[in-house]
Amino acid sequence: GITDIPAYMATNPAMAHEVVGSATIVAANPAMVSWLGLEDANELLVSSAERNVLKHLKGGEAAVAAILAGKETSGVTQLNMDLARKQIVVQVHWSVPSAAGQPDYSRVILALSDVTEIEATRRRAEELALARSRLIGTVSHELRTPLTAMTGFASLLENQRSELPEPAVDEMLGLIASTGLQMGGLIDDLLTTTKAEMGEMALSPTALNLRDEVAAAVKTVDTMTRRVDLIATDTAAWADAGRVRQIVRNLINNAVRYGQGTIRVETASDGVASVRISDEGPGVPPEHAERIFERDWSSGGNGHKQMSMGVGLYLSRDFARRMGGDLVYRRDGERTVFELTLPTADLAKQSA
Repeated sequence: GITDIPAYMATNPAMAHEVVGSATIVAANPAMVSWLGLEDANELLVSSAERNVLKHLKGGEAAVAAILAGKETSGVTQLNMDLARKQIVVQVHWSVPSAAGQPDYSRVILALSDVTEIEATRRRAEELALARSRLIGTVSHELRTPLTAMTGFASLLENQRSELPEPAVDEMLGLIASTGLQMGGLIDDLLTTTKAEMGEMALSPTALNLRDEVAAAVKTVDTMTRRVDLIATDTAAWADAGRVRQIVRNLINNAVRYGQGTIRVETASDGVASVRISDEGPGVPPEHAERIFERDWSSGGNGHKQMSMGVGLYLSRDFARRMGGDLVYRRDGERTVFELTLPTADLAKQSA
């Protein structure tokens, strides 16, 4: 009454062990003996119940039992194998020889090949293809609206500037500059994220002064008339300067887009070097405090603007942790706070 023998064997390991355990290994080549870490082929030439080679294969007994019970004469399957405390991927080819023109199921030939590196290469290719596809899709989606606005204003200025009042011209030029600045940061985030996913992002930590990096980062952000208080003192850190600026820029942009009131940027050193970016906005609900760092996470409820893309915070925390630090979110009284922490450094020794 069993119609799916492989599934039955997979869900009944005792039966699979009984079927395979009744087999006896009658021959094995030197490669198999060496592969299993044995000294002599005789160690294999015993009942499988006493020394079951397939116990190393996850699902191996079920697969071989299905071959025997299913009366298949040849085929190939792929299994994971725990070998010498290392997991490898094994491709199993099987064949049933013929006797007098009929399959002889009293004998089965198994050929095991280590395809771990091949599988790793294949998975890597799939990951790269996915990252490339995600980048193209995200760029297309995220840049369409601001690019349309920029080209619209530029076209209007080119064709009708003489008819427009000077305040309107100044406002359009300001919007074009602001949108261009945002697009530049967005493209930087997208490309950096893709490089990180492909394993091509290298960090170059050095001793640096967070005060200088924060001040430089603030200049690259369009604060949209929002007030930014920079309260920075000499703060030595061991980090990648470019990535620190990118994190600070992302956090200020986040405060501009989703926060309220004055934005405060502070540096401090207390065992670790830190940068705190805070604003007077309501923040996010407690249940979302960790989810905001997920890639592509979005939330449009509770009076918050819809976040179109979760790359900025996701990327910032990832970089912080790669540099030996962290990025956390919390509420401090009436303020929403993002705090970047980094390892400290001795600037005096570095300059010497």
